[in-house]
Amino acid sequence: MTPVQRALDSSFGAKHVFLALAIAMNCRTFQFFPGMPVVQEVWYGCCLLFLVMVYPFLKVKDRWRFSRFEFYLLLLVLIVPITSAFCAWGVFGQPLAYGLAAERSVALFAFIIAISYGLRRGALKGKDVEKSLLLLSWGTLILYTAMRLWLRPSDFTSYGIGFVSSPDELAEFKFQSFFTVFGFFYYVFRGFRTSSTKDYAISLVFLASSLVKVGGRALTIALALTVLFFFYRWGGAGFLLKTLPKMALFLAAVLGVLYIWDSESLSARYGKFSDAFQVVFTGAEVEDPSAASRGLQVLKALPEIADHPIFGNGIVSNQWQRDQDNTLTDFYPKDYFFASDIGLIGVLYVYGVFGIVLFAWQYRFALAAVASMPASYHTPLLDAIKGFLLFSVFNSITTGNFVFYAEVTLLFVILLGSISSDFRICAGTPGVVLCRA
Repeated sequence: MTPVQRALDSSFGAKHVFLALAIAMNCRTFQFFPGMPVVQEVWYGCCLLFLVMVYPFLKVKDRWRFSRFEFYLLLLVLIVPITSAFCAWGVFGQPLAYGLAAERSVALFAFIIAISYGLRRGALKGKDVEKSLLLLSWGTLILYTAMRLWLRPSDFTSYGIGFVSSPDELAEFKFQSFFTVFGFFYYVFRGFRTSSTKDYAISLVFLASSLVKVGGRALTIALALTVLFFFYRWGGAGFLLKTLPKMALFLAAVLGVLYIWDSESLSARYGKFSDAFQVVFTGAEVEDPSAASRGLQVLKALPEIADHPIFGNGIVSNQWQRDQDNTLTDFYPKDYFFASDIGLIGVLYVYGVFGIVLFAWQYRFALAAVASMPASYHTPLLDAIKGFLLFSVFNSITTGNFVFYAEVTLLFVILLGSISSDFRICAGTPGVVLCRA
């Protein structure tokens, strides 16, 4: 490949920008930013229109043939809102219309179907999606960093708990970290494959941005477990034993620099880790309101889970709560409870055992795609997708993101399936020695 061809291959075009924006909207990246809730609702409507008005015509061209994953997505779109709405009606008396509206995010799965169709038909290529994801990674990294440096979160408390963490001077921005996490995996694993110090250094920038967030404790542990797993799987125990001391020394140096730069913030982060472990292992009361509130929410959820273990209790609409009790505020309602705050227990509360099994089935498709390719086959995108999906498994224990943000994990599952399909086609072509996604 000539230098000109390489430059063209690595360049970003309008298609990649528009695709990046569409992915960001579908993953609800800016849902709670000022002025964006209405835009997000419009995106829900666009996805629903695609599913109802465009998708049937595409299926006519396909002679009504469905892939297994496509059928699974349609099953989610149909079953999840209906079961959730009926459960909330039976348990709380919430009208069915409110229950269906509360599950409107399932319309986002229509975009996953559209991406899948584009990849199958050749309108999109894996390289296009890779560029768009990298554009999102760098874009969110720069945006989040700029906002942290030049804006005060306490000036934006009127936008509610979705955008900032509290209604006082201690408020922090609540940024979605999915794409900075993807950027971290992309560069740290590319650094591993190429022994590139530059890629490792870039990955640390994404790591720092991902960890400086509300809820960073669970994310830190999930990232560490994922990296250790793949370093061991790809490099073996010897590589891991040689690398761990270097990682520990470098981490100590980074922590030292951070402590000099902002000792109060680092001490607060350490205190939150300590409080979280005390709550989990001793049940003791702690000063951290975040850890304490999760403990209270778990205590509230357990009796309801015991009463409705199979299909759960459904989602209660905030709008219905406001209609019933006008004292509900954006910060800490009278009966403060958010199922997503308590991870898998929250998933059990909302959807029951049936819901966990139904949403977890997406990982079955991911495992099948990985099994269809030899372990020796790798690309930066493939490695990053594997890392992100395993991270989502660990992280979902405390966040339930594989359910509450299923559109994100489903996007990476469909990309993994597309890479697997391209590899099989390429490997089955006579005369082809090496395939690349």
